[in-house]
Amino acid sequence: MTTRDVKRQVEADDLVRARNMVDFILRDWNFMAWTGLLADDVVLSLKLGAIDLHEIAGFEIVLGELQVIGVGNAARVLDSFYDEIRRNLSITTKLISGYNVVMAGNLVMPTTKENATDNSYPISIYMKFSSEGQIANMTIAQVDLHPLANAVWSAAQGDAILSVQDNVPS
Repeated sequence: MTTRDVKRQVEADDLVRARNMVDFILRDWNFMAWTGLLADDVVLSLKLGAIDLHEIAGFEIVLGELQVIGVGNAARVLDSFYDEIRRNLSITTKLISGYNVVMAGNLVMPTTKENATDNSYPISIYMKFSSEGQIANMTIAQVDLHPLANAVWSAAQGDAILSVQDNVPS
């Protein structure tokens, strides 16, 4: 076994250990306090876009965005809306790579208007964990899927037209 092979095996083992640690934390998430989950210098970013919020936990949301630094501020923000998110957010996809996690889902915001349908927003949550198992960076973002869907649709239409033209007999 070469030095390169040993190095790759060590890196692979580290990634597996990191993934197992992150998976364990996510599995027991609801039994942990934010102050235990968050690193002291955590950066929490909210990018809420079309979700109409102007303030959370006394922090002003400017143009749909808020960023706080530090475990106290982040815990205060998360505590203020976590129960609502937990009730109204369904996670459909979870990707873990080492200490990085991306979760995607759908947030349903009940409307207060009579006979109106609830508002639904695609949401992604990105977390980067430290090697000690604490969240060093967390971003919760409302995702606009229209540009992506339009790009995929346009590409599919272009490919379909090319495929048909390529198969037309001469």
